Amino acid sequence: MLLTIRAQDAVEAGLGCQIPSTRPEFWQAKFDANVIRDAAIRDQLIEAGWRVATVWECSLRKTDQLATTVELLRAWRLSDSRQLEVGEMDIKHSE
Repeated sequence: MLLTIRAQDAVEAGLGCQIPSTRPEFWQAKFDANVIRDAAIRDQLIEAGWRVATVWECSLRKTDQLATTVELLRAWRLSDSRQLEVGEMDIKHSE
């Protein structure tokens, strides 16, 4: 079984974050490019036979969130699912 897990923050991916007030056009373009790049890499990994879990930083901030994230990862690892994405909303729905 091949597996990759990467913690990612909302700023890095351009999701759920506030655009900096300095040079907003630059940052929006950067965030948009990051989303496209990350999706392409995830798709390539899955096509190559990898299982991919994306863990958003917001799901690791508090002890109870960390425990829930670990449990979701454990359950996913034992499943046949090719990918998993864990973010703050996933944590709230599984509590």
